[in-house]
Amino acid sequence: MTARTHPILILVVAEAAESGVWQLSHSGMSSNLTLDPATFSDKYEDVVVWENTVNGQRVLEEADTWFSKIVGETVKLIYFGDKSNAILTVDQRCLLPFADGYPFLLTTQASLLELNRTCP
Repeated sequence: MTARTHPILILVVAEAAESGVWQLSHSGMSSNLTLDPATFSDKYEDVVVWENTVNGQRVLEEADTWFSKIVGETVKLIYFGDKSNAILTVDQRCLLPFADGYPFLLTTQASLLELNRTCP
């Protein structure tokens, strides 16, 4: 699921808290979501990213519920965990976890400025 098909996801704000922990917020939600990989499920399941099957780690039911309310349909949040397998890029030169097919993404200048401000 991407913001291409569910543009409301663009309004999710992610802020790095402490080491590896993220705070997510959304204007349509009354509470924030804390994501800490140390608390994620130990269960893994196969997910399809385009035509590639990737083994991903289940996060938390709380996260599934939070994102499901935002997009208006049932969602499972999956994490690229220690036991996950990556897919190869189209040209077979690079392994990618849950990416569309290329080892880079586009961003905005404002996002880069915020990244540099919070992670010098």
